Amino acid sequence: MKKNILEFWRIMELANLPDAPNGKIEEQLPWKKETTGKAETNFLYVVYIGISSKRNIVEWWQNAVLEPSTLDEDTYERVGPGDSWLAAFAVDSTGKIMPDTYIQAGYSATPSLMKLGQLDRISGLLSDATQDFKDRHTNSPLVDAVDETDICNEFKFLKDRTDVAELKIKYDYQIKKIYIKSSVDASTQIIQFLNSFFLDDLQIAIKEVDTELSAPLSRYLNSEKPPERVTDLLENTHSLVAHVNPTQFGIGRWPASAKYHLAVAQQAAVSEILKLSDTSGLVAVNGPPGTGKTTLLCDVIADIIVQRGLRLAALSNPDGLFLAGIKISDSSFYPIAPEIMDGSEIVVASSNNSAVENISLDLPNIKKIDGIEHPSATYFVRNVGALLKRQSINNPSVDDNEYIESTDRPEIEGWGIIAAAAGKSSNRKKIANVVSDIKNELFYSTQQIQSEQVADWLKAKWQEEKDHLLRSVLAFKEEQVKLNELFEAVILLNYVKHKEKVEHAITSAQVLRNKLRSDPRNSFFSVWQNTKLAFESKRKLLDARKPNGFLEFVLRLFWRKSKAEKAWDAEELAFKKSVWALDYATACARLEEREKIFDNRIQSIQLHWRMYSDTYKSNYPTLDTSHLFSSQEYQNRIELIRNVRFKSDKKNDFIDIADKVFFSTRLKRHNRSLWVSRDFDLLRAQIFVHAVRLHELTIRVQAGKFSANLEIVQQMLFGASASQKIGATQFPVVWQSLFFLIPVISTTLASMSKLMRNIGKEQIGWMLIDEAGQATPQSLVGALQRSRRAVIVGDPLQIEPVVTTSPKIASMLQQHFKVTNAWNPLIQSAQTLADRTMNIGANVNSKWTGLPLRSHRRCDDPMFSISNIVAYNEQMVSATNNDCLICAIPNSIWIDVQTHSPTKVNNQELNALKEIISTFSQNWPTTIDSKGGKTVAKVYVITPFRDVKDAIEETLKPFMKKGVGLLEFGTTHTFQGKEAPVVIFVLGSITGDKGLGSRTWASKSPNLLNVAVSRAKSLFVVIGNYKDWSSLEHFKVLARKIRRVERSFVSEILSQQTLITSPESQNIDQVFHSVKQSNPVKKTK
Repeated sequence: MKKNILEFWRIMELANLPDAPNGKIEEQLPWKKETTGKAETNFLYVVYIGISSKRNIVEWWQNAVLEPSTLDEDTYERVGPGDSWLAAFAVDSTGKIMPDTYIQAGYSATPSLMKLGQLDRISGLLSDATQDFKDRHTNSPLVDAVDETDICNEFKFLKDRTDVAELKIKYDYQIKKIYIKSSVDASTQIIQFLNSFFLDDLQIAIKEVDTELSAPLSRYLNSEKPPERVTDLLENTHSLVAHVNPTQFGIGRWPASAKYHLAVAQQAAVSEILKLSDTSGLVAVNGPPGTGKTTLLCDVIADIIVQRGLRLAALSNPDGLFLAGIKISDSSFYPIAPEIMDGSEIVVASSNNSAVENISLDLPNIKKIDGIEHPSATYFVRNVGALLKRQSINNPSVDDNEYIESTDRPEIEGWGIIAAAAGKSSNRKKIANVVSDIKNELFYSTQQIQSEQVADWLKAKWQEEKDHLLRSVLAFKEEQVKLNELFEAVILLNYVKHKEKVEHAITSAQVLRNKLRSDPRNSFFSVWQNTKLAFESKRKLLDARKPNGFLEFVLRLFWRKSKAEKAWDAEELAFKKSVWALDYATACARLEEREKIFDNRIQSIQLHWRMYSDTYKSNYPTLDTSHLFSSQEYQNRIELIRNVRFKSDKKNDFIDIADKVFFSTRLKRHNRSLWVSRDFDLLRAQIFVHAVRLHELTIRVQAGKFSANLEIVQQMLFGASASQKIGATQFPVVWQSLFFLIPVISTTLASMSKLMRNIGKEQIGWMLIDEAGQATPQSLVGALQRSRRAVIVGDPLQIEPVVTTSPKIASMLQQHFKVTNAWNPLIQSAQTLADRTMNIGANVNSKWTGLPLRSHRRCDDPMFSISNIVAYNEQMVSATNNDCLICAIPNSIWIDVQTHSPTKVNNQELNALKEIISTFSQNWPTTIDSKGGKTVAKVYVITPFRDVKDAIEETLKPFMKKGVGLLEFGTTHTFQGKEAPVVIFVLGSITGDKGLGSRTWASKSPNLLNVAVSRAKSLFVVIGNYKDWSSLEHFKVLARKIRRVERSFVSEILSQQTLITSPESQNIDQVFHSVKQSNPVKKTK
């Protein structure tokens, strides 16, 4: 079954529509301008043949294998407005064909093979096309540069070989100039550039599916549905508390301010993740927007680094860092001892560029740590500036020059080279340059280390830092023991209190039951007693009259009765039907019924206790309940621990516990943090700082060997010809030296195969995948195969994966490979697959998810409430504390544009947007923090539709010329992972019934609205037709929560800006020059 899934995903990748070139398209045959006739080595040209609209391609494909039809709205929006190509090849700078570079798009051959039921032939067919091109142009190479006739002949050859006659072709060909690395084979680079980023990894996994899959990937592919027995942490509070046991706390903590603790769900998630430290596997975390996913990952990263620091501290001296030297690339190299690295490599990957940037730019940023609490937190601080400067995060491209790095990007002050982005070649060069600087610095320091005095000083500093680390860890363990005592006392107190409550309830019920037949004040007793006395009195008189003489005695011997006895029997029968007998029987029945009620109550209480006790013992198996004290004794013990041992009488160092309030408040508990104090978290952060400093000192003491290693690392990163001498089995140890220096390497999933092509099964210790709800299931295969442990974090209720294949086509491919919807990339994401591997998590709208995060810290109301209602069944809890926003629009509003529009682009909506931005340009929105500091606010303009995005770009052109990074615009899916104080949501759509299809597509799930509204921290402005949108699913919540405003009133609202805008607010032209964050306006597809 796993092989079928992987094969299905591989065909889905082949069926994806590759993007036609964007940006600058070269003029006809640009190599004709070349005059020297000499081929340049730093660029070439890619010739794309058979350019067609993606929507045309999908419609052609559907019509080829199904009944002719137009695209439905879902497919229309999913595919998008871009173009794709049928085949591509490269020519050098003089226009001569490069025979090894031909690629035929997989979709070009798929329809005909689908009709024949021969999809298994597709790989061979595509390979044959590549080989045929190579044979034709190797055996009969063109002496001169190709001309238009040659290109058209290639197109004709392709059409003869494939069934594309009915496909509408937009251009026969297009040409794009591509810059390449002169040191690496050009054909290899072009093949990587044109191919799907995930095909190679999928092919490897298919070959190794039976025996060689990693533990995380095997688990990822293991189940179509969640386990039968699961624990819902939102419903089972005891299980949530058990996962925040102090004995499971990580030793290290990210050095943010110690007064801000992780919320309880974050604590539980970190504890569960760190259980992987001694094993392998996968953990999924479900994090709605603003719930601290990155913060959680920071603590995980900190603990991994601390654990490696402790292994360093176990060395008697730094010489134990390395194994014996080996030769790599004709140079000496010293592998790091496996017991030191021990799977501590950390890669952060995502399909979302913003998520990658969050790690690679945030972690080294000095603002990410509390410099007052940790003034000594530095790690190669002199080199961090070069690492952070103008770092560019984009999907991989051979043409690095396509992404122009802005010289206006603000300088970021860093504290240490703790993380770096490496997916893009320009970023790898940046890392290589930093590595080179450190290598040179270490090389020169080796001259000083040869001085015995300097060497002794460095070793003494290393020993001093080691001692600091070990003493801090000892203090942590002592505090941990105390916290565990507190934990056990509180849990046992809860247990004893509950037991006492149960015992009291049972005793009370038994007493009340006994009183039914003994307490005169009880109404049931009174009735029963009175009827009983009356009945017994009458009965006594009746029995006294019963004939019992000699005659009756003799007759009874012969089973006969006397006349008198017969008369008495008749009288007794009448008595049994008398009112006295009936009243007594009724009173007895009512009394027995009441007794049964009490018996049932007692049984119910006893059953509840057994269930509670079983739950308790399953969640706290190590706690001994055989020798219990009274609740008061436990209460006294808790107060002693909190007030004496931890001195928590200090207002800023209170230790929160799982008390009665915690268990009784179903939602608010998620804003609390258990078993931690400011001093304790400060100690854990200091341990991390000591571990980081010990790493630096270890490198400096071992300057000679480490500088030799960095020479090879530098070659690997530069991709120089010398790196080709690195053996395939040697790459992992070279990577380990880089991971020892820079603990966290981040990359997009698309770059993974290229970046780590020589990294095999489980050779990456930790793979942290962020925003997995936006990643296709197949995009994780390579990352998971390379990892020993995987942490998959995301939210399936935000933007879904982008897949350009038609749902109808995907369904046919499913049937061919006999896989269910559980593996369909159009229905599932990487996050949903990871979620269903978890036996602990939470149910959200009847869907099982991974470990839940529910404390939201981003959006003010009404944005928080809208997101919480439409997507999360009101499970989130607000903990927002945003800066004050000064803006021309004081409150979130819906600007109702009722003007008829025959297209999705409504000009009146754009005019309203232009009016708002024009007003902002005079007094740009500003935030003010609690200390009075002002920051000019970012503004996002978001729309559901790509056509509307293009129109927004035209509308905002006058403001783009200002060159400010305060304004960004794009479709909703490009903003996941981002946030801004102000968001403007331009709805678009054709007015009335004709636009119902596009509006239904936008509202079919909560995802699109959830992402749009949860980008806004303080203000959300909707522009669109209220009548058309407000009755739709999910959007009706938006209509309920945001005030509707007539379009004609907008000018009046904006004219009041002087009343609500700070008098110190600057003109936008001043802002452009004064704000350090002045990036170019960003536009996204």
